[in-house]
Amino acid sequence: RGLALPSNSASIVYSSHMLEHLGLREFGLALAEVHRLLVPGGTFRSVLPDLEFEATRYLQSQSPDRASEFMRATLLGVERREDGVMPVLRGWLGNSAHKWMWDYVSIAAQLRAAG
Repeated sequence: RGLALPSNSASIVYSSHMLEHLGLREFGLALAEVHRLLVPGGTFRSVLPDLEFEATRYLQSQSPDRASEFMRATLLGVERREDGVMPVLRGWLGNSAHKWMWDYVSIAAQLRAAG
Protein backbone atom coordinates (compact mmCIF):
# COMPACT_ATOMS: atom_id res chain seq x y z
CA ARG A 1 0.00 0.00 0.00
CA GLY A 2 2.97 2.30 0.34
CA LEU A 3 3.75 4.90 2.94
CA ALA A 4 1.20 7.53 3.94
CA LEU A 5 3.38 10.33 2.58
CA PRO A 6 2.85 12.55 -0.43
CA SER A 7 4.74 11.94 -3.66
CA ASN A 8 7.88 14.00 -4.21
CA SER A 9 8.08 14.80 -0.49
CA ALA A 10 11.52 13.47 0.50
CA SER A 11 14.92 14.76 -0.53
CA ILE A 12 16.61 11.74 1.07
CA VAL A 13 15.45 8.17 1.70
CA TYR A 14 17.71 5.92 3.79
CA SER A 15 17.47 2.17 4.21
CA SER A 16 19.75 0.01 6.33
CA HIS A 17 19.69 -3.78 6.03
CA MET A 18 16.11 -3.94 4.88
CA LEU A 19 16.09 -4.65 1.14
CA GLU A 20 17.72 -8.08 1.47
CA HIS A 21 14.80 -9.16 3.67
CA LEU A 22 12.30 -8.64 0.85
CA GLY A 23 11.32 -11.10 -1.83
CA LEU A 24 12.11 -10.00 -5.38
CA ARG A 25 8.56 -8.76 -6.04
CA GLU A 26 8.43 -6.79 -2.77
CA PHE A 27 11.88 -5.39 -3.53
CA GLY A 28 10.54 -3.94 -6.78
CA LEU A 29 7.54 -2.46 -4.98
CA ALA A 30 9.84 -0.89 -2.37
CA LEU A 31 12.00 0.73 -5.07
CA ALA A 32 8.91 2.06 -6.81
CA GLU A 33 7.77 3.56 -3.49
CA VAL A 34 11.18 5.16 -2.92
CA HIS A 35 11.03 6.63 -6.42
CA ARG A 36 7.52 7.98 -5.74
CA LEU A 37 8.62 9.65 -2.51
CA LEU A 38 11.83 11.26 -3.76
CA VAL A 39 11.87 14.76 -5.15
CA PRO A 40 13.55 15.00 -8.57
CA GLY A 41 17.29 14.77 -7.96
CA GLY A 42 16.72 13.29 -4.48
CA THR A 43 19.06 10.75 -2.90
CA PHE A 44 18.38 7.14 -2.02
CA ARG A 45 21.03 5.57 0.19
CA SER A 46 20.88 1.91 1.14
CA VAL A 47 23.17 -0.31 3.18
CA LEU A 48 22.98 -4.02 2.51
CA PRO A 49 25.23 -7.10 2.39
CA ASP A 50 27.38 -7.57 -0.72
CA LEU A 51 26.71 -10.91 -2.39
CA GLU A 52 29.84 -10.63 -4.54
CA PHE A 53 32.01 -10.19 -1.45
CA GLU A 54 30.48 -13.23 0.24
CA ALA A 55 30.66 -15.34 -2.94
CA THR A 56 34.31 -14.41 -3.46
CA ARG A 57 35.11 -15.26 0.15
CA TYR A 58 33.31 -18.60 -0.31
CA LEU A 59 35.22 -19.43 -3.51
CA GLN A 60 38.58 -18.50 -2.01
CA SER A 61 38.03 -20.32 1.27
CA GLN A 62 40.00 -23.49 1.94
CA SER A 63 37.72 -24.44 4.81
CA PRO A 64 36.08 -27.87 4.54
CA ASP A 65 32.97 -26.19 5.99
CA ARG A 66 32.93 -23.31 3.50
CA ALA A 67 29.42 -24.01 2.19
CA SER A 68 27.96 -23.82 5.69
CA GLU A 69 30.03 -20.71 6.43
CA PHE A 70 28.61 -19.06 3.28
CA MET A 71 25.04 -19.95 4.21
CA ARG A 72 25.50 -18.59 7.73
CA ALA A 73 27.23 -15.41 6.54
CA THR A 74 24.46 -14.63 4.06
CA LEU A 75 21.58 -15.72 6.33
CA LEU A 76 20.24 -17.82 3.46
CA GLY A 77 20.26 -21.19 5.19
CA VAL A 78 18.11 -22.83 7.81
CA GLU A 79 20.23 -24.75 10.30
CA ARG A 80 17.37 -26.54 11.98
CA ARG A 81 13.74 -26.74 11.07
CA GLU A 82 11.64 -26.59 14.22
CA ASP A 83 8.40 -28.47 14.70
CA GLY A 84 5.17 -26.96 15.94
CA VAL A 85 2.83 -24.10 15.17
CA MET A 86 4.84 -21.24 16.69
CA PRO A 87 8.02 -21.84 14.64
CA VAL A 88 5.90 -22.05 11.49
CA LEU A 89 4.21 -18.75 12.36
CA ARG A 90 7.57 -17.10 13.16
CA GLY A 91 8.92 -18.30 9.83
CA TRP A 92 5.86 -17.08 7.98
CA LEU A 93 5.40 -13.76 9.77
CA GLY A 94 8.98 -13.05 10.75
CA ASN A 95 11.47 -11.42 8.45
CA SER A 96 14.92 -12.18 9.85
CA ALA A 97 16.14 -14.38 7.00
CA HIS A 98 17.51 -12.91 3.82
CA LYS A 99 15.17 -13.42 0.88
CA TRP A 100 17.25 -11.97 -1.98
CA MET A 101 20.88 -10.96 -2.12
CA TRP A 102 22.48 -8.31 -4.30
CA ASP A 103 25.87 -7.32 -5.64
CA TYR A 104 26.74 -3.82 -6.80
CA VAL A 105 26.18 -4.45 -10.53
CA SER A 106 22.80 -6.14 -10.02
CA ILE A 107 21.34 -3.61 -7.60
CA ALA A 108 22.61 -0.70 -9.71
CA ALA A 109 20.68 -2.12 -12.67
CA GLN A 110 17.55 -2.49 -10.51
CA LEU A 111 17.87 1.08 -9.25
CA ARG A 112 18.29 2.43 -12.79
CA ALA A 113 15.24 0.47 -13.94
CA ALA A 114 13.20 1.89 -11.03
CA GLY A 115 14.12 5.42 -12.03
